[in-house]
Amino acid sequence: MQLNYGYFTGKGDAQSFQQLSLNIKADNAFLPASVSQAMVAAGVPVLVAGTLNGNNFNNNTVTGENYTQQQAGALAPATTYNRRQLMRAVFTLDGSLGSDWLWNTYFSHSQTRFSVRTNGVAVLANLKAAQDAVFVTNANRGNSGFALGSIVCRSSLPGQPPFVDGKVTAAPGCVPLNSIGEGVASAAGIRYATGNNQDFENMTLTMDVFEASMQGKLPWSLGAGDITVAFGFHYRKEAGKNVGTTTGDNGGYAVANYANFPSSNINVREGYLEVTAPILKDNFVKSLELNAAGRMTDYSTSGLVETWKLGFTSQLIDDIKLRATWSVDIRAPTIQDLFAPANVNTGSAIDPKTGKQASIINNVLGNPTLAPEVARTISGGIVLTPTWLPGFNLSLDWYNINMTGQINTVSQNLILSTCTTNINDPLCSALVFGGANGALSIINRVPININAVRTSGMDIQANYTTELGDGALTLGLLANYTDELTIESPGSPVDDYAGVLGAGAPPQTSGTPKWKGSLSANYKTGPYSVTAQVRLLGSAILNNAWNTGNLATAATRWTVSDEVFNVDPTAYLDVRAAYDLSDNLQFYAAVDNLLNIPPQMKPGTQDGVQSNGGPTHSVTQYDLLGREIRLGVRFNF
Repeated sequence: MQLNYGYFTGKGDAQSFQQLSLNIKADNAFLPASVSQAMVAAGVPVLVAGTLNGNNFNNNTVTGENYTQQQAGALAPATTYNRRQLMRAVFTLDGSLGSDWLWNTYFSHSQTRFSVRTNGVAVLANLKAAQDAVFVTNANRGNSGFALGSIVCRSSLPGQPPFVDGKVTAAPGCVPLNSIGEGVASAAGIRYATGNNQDFENMTLTMDVFEASMQGKLPWSLGAGDITVAFGFHYRKEAGKNVGTTTGDNGGYAVANYANFPSSNINVREGYLEVTAPILKDNFVKSLELNAAGRMTDYSTSGLVETWKLGFTSQLIDDIKLRATWSVDIRAPTIQDLFAPANVNTGSAIDPKTGKQASIINNVLGNPTLAPEVARTISGGIVLTPTWLPGFNLSLDWYNINMTGQINTVSQNLILSTCTTNINDPLCSALVFGGANGALSIINRVPININAVRTSGMDIQANYTTELGDGALTLGLLANYTDELTIESPGSPVDDYAGVLGAGAPPQTSGTPKWKGSLSANYKTGPYSVTAQVRLLGSAILNNAWNTGNLATAATRWTVSDEVFNVDPTAYLDVRAAYDLSDNLQFYAAVDNLLNIPPQMKPGTQDGVQSNGGPTHSVTQYDLLGREIRLGVRFNF
């Protein structure tokens, strides 16, 4: 029996709302009197302005020490508070049948609960009602009891209808909010505009798994050795639900509207068989072994799929081994891909039927009709174990992978540009024309099986172990060379992201340096063990579109300086140490990025603007944390 419990809580920046068309009427109480008088004199009833809604947050004075304090008193930037809890239990039984067969079965149940709260995300109806503030006069006071000369929301005055934005009505008790100037938004106004920071979503995911398998050897052979087989059955059920808010369901937040999502599930049943058959032994070669595997998988959402693998391994001589595989593999869509609740965003778009601007709701949600992604892989390699150098081995494996039907969410721009040309294109099923006179009203953006990916390269591994003094020294090399990483996505150029980080190009995190690897050295003597490792990342460029070389003429090229365009090679030094107090107790220490190498500062988009202020590029291979120290104890029972 294995039991796991995990709990995580964290806080981070989130997307903030940029109000591009704030309508300020001439009688707005927060307008300077001179501006208000000039508007009346010029016959301008409304001034249209833009605001980041961050007027209590000073970018020029914020530091790591006062960030939280400044943000807490501001409408923006937005902050998310995340909590995640995991509970998991696994029950296993295994045994044997005679001396040739082993069996194993297990059942697991796991549940993850995830919740998001926010600070600084406005309820649009509340925000706009609060921004439309006026002075109380004899003419508008009525029987409200408001003090003459005080500032109130226009919607709070007698005879004024409640403020409505889309499907959401502003909450009662409106508090005026000053959006004109810096450091002028009141705490009460911010609380009202954000709806007092409700829970955005509470998600629950569960998974149940049952598997039974058996492996052993058959009572007959082909003369070169035992034929071994493995077979089994697997059942999995994944379920999830999301509890959002009524405001989010109706697209009422400025950003990140998560809809309620009823419980949905995926059931998966599959069976598999794998066979390894020795063909030759000490006949032409030292050994030749074939292996084959097949799996049939039935998904409750996308139906039956078949995957398989064929391969061989041949020890030519003691020093040289050859191996190769040919396989068809799949990745099934996740429950998030299939059933993600709608993330509702309000905005505007050009109606492809009329060519006019229309107010729309942009829904980003799951797609229950997705099919599995399919990859076809061919690989071949050589393993060298020279007898004249005991303890040394080297393997080189070349691979080529072609994937079709990669799941990707199509951009709004691609949908609209496609439908402007051909309204009957299948992509146009994302458009809903439910507005006045059949105008565009909703764009439902869902993931679809649309991309294709090709990649090829080489995996390299070398190890050498030798005695040194009273202990053993082990040296290791692990490296990958990516020769090609080509992504085909409709509406985007076909680009090779091998050696390109992909900044500013879809998909954002698709690229990789051509060379990646690590060098390690471990020395163990008695209860002591020490390891040093160097992680290496080769040079790269940021974006194929920034090419300033021979793909463009000197007269027309987009010149980007080398310090921006190129990403230099990067290396990180990690060290480990451990001491075995006994067979059941070990103390260890580890330091990652010992030299505290900082990430290279690079822009994240083509105009040189990093939207989140972060370094280099948000691909996982670069160290964004700096030096990290861990101390621990391992127990063995």
